[in-house]
Amino acid sequence: MPGPILVTGAAGFVGRHLIDLLVQLPTPVVGWHRPDARRVALRTDVRWSAVELLDPEAVIRAVAEIRPSAVYHLAGSAHVAMSWQHTLETYQGNVLAMHHLLRG
Repeated sequence: MPGPILVTGAAGFVGRHLIDLLVQLPTPVVGWHRPDARRVALRTDVRWSAVELLDPEAVIRAVAEIRPSAVYHLAGSAHVAMSWQHTLETYQGNVLAMHHLLRG
């Protein structure tokens, strides 16, 4: 049986809507959110984990544990103004987080 589908940024607006669609498939769904994310009305039929994508060891451990068959990487920052004002944080949240996920 294939591994679950992993969704990063799953507690966000787009992530929650994607999960609503993915749970209709026969494959289990795992949702990752930031440890400090607001967890409002998260589905009970999804396995949730708070994973810090900026911690490479934590990401590698978590990916090895669930062995996903597919990954939807939605975590990150898409605010243009924030990317100019907080360049380092935007780079870390978008580029380094993706790098850690790929290493996992």
